[in-house]
Amino acid sequence: MPRNCVMEAKPKPKGLSMRPVNVDTNRQISSLMGKLKIEPKKKTMPTVVCHALMRCPESNASISNEVIKKPVPPQTASVIELPPELPLKTKRSQSFSIPNFDLNHEEKQREIQEIEEELARDLFKTPTYARDIYTYLQLVEKRWQIPEDFLDTGEIKVKTRAVLMDWFIQVYLELLDTTLHMAVVFVDRFLSLQRITPSSLQLLGITCILIAAKYYERFPPQVSDLVYLTDNTYKVEQVFTMERIVLRKFGFDLNTTDPVSTMEHFLQIAGADRMTKEMAKYILDLTIPCHTFASVLPTVLAASSVYTAQRLCGAEPAWTAGLEHFSGYTEKDLIGCAKQMLRVLDKAPEAKLQGARKKHAASTFTRISHHKLLETKPAEILLEMGEKEVEK
Repeated sequence: MPRNCVMEAKPKPKGLSMRPVNVDTNRQISSLMGKLKIEPKKKTMPTVVCHALMRCPESNASISNEVIKKPVPPQTASVIELPPELPLKTKRSQSFSIPNFDLNHEEKQREIQEIEEELARDLFKTPTYARDIYTYLQLVEKRWQIPEDFLDTGEIKVKTRAVLMDWFIQVYLELLDTTLHMAVVFVDRFLSLQRITPSSLQLLGITCILIAAKYYERFPPQVSDLVYLTDNTYKVEQVFTMERIVLRKFGFDLNTTDPVSTMEHFLQIAGADRMTKEMAKYILDLTIPCHTFASVLPTVLAASSVYTAQRLCGAEPAWTAGLEHFSGYTEKDLIGCAKQMLRVLDKAPEAKLQGARKKHAASTFTRISHHKLLETKPAEILLEMGEKEVEK
């Protein structure tokens, strides 16, 4: 090829950088030819965790052209490692038992359903709101629970209070039983908040009867009739003054749980006969003069009176699944209070205060206080309870 001939320039390859080269006469690339510097595109390679040793380059030393081959395990499908198999269970481990398993669960549910259907027949006793109302009453009674030592301080002693409460029962003015028991609750509540003299205790009593009658009765008694019951010891103006004092001390909050209405509700759930109902009312009235029952919650008092009456009248079981469901108390929760009631019943014929016994000796109450059952039955049940405790 002639020297004056111009060589066509070749296109520059992508990714390469050219340096000037020297061409000798023999048209051969000399040894001084610049090296081609390859700039490969950067590719993101997957990270491989390898435990192979890496060589560190030595200073001022040429890197060997040898390529270190690293063994890469072949890619396989991802396998989920399973935990090691558990040892086979023995016969003892395979067997199981449910503690306290109730075999009569279906029967109890059937009993509760029948009670709800029976209550649903009465519009005012429908179980739709019964549970919410009863839960609210349990909260209210705990708010105003009377302490056990409410008579330890002050001039009013246990005997003085018992005489007043027995007088309450004797001056029965054809008022509701609810009015009587709520008057007792108001007296004990005031005595736990305020000290008074024994001369003012009877005035407090007729005032609480007036307040309870205004709250529960359709036609409350006249104040003059209440003053007459005290042999005109006090005046009408004094009753009104005491009424203002009591209401201010209570903060005009008279909302509390009634044991009589709660007891009647439990008796209806139990399907009790007339004898059991009269026995429960008699037991509840016997607790009025005794100051130890003043600190017992009204719902516990009502449930215990029903349970004790059921035991005395021979009902089996004495505390059914329906009573336990609707009251929220088990039989164990009521045994302590029931024992105190049985002791009062056993000593009632010889007690000095006979107000409740005389009241329930009338024909309108089926003379339940003089029933032959009460001569020996309370002591027998107490003996049975004592033996059961020893066995436990």
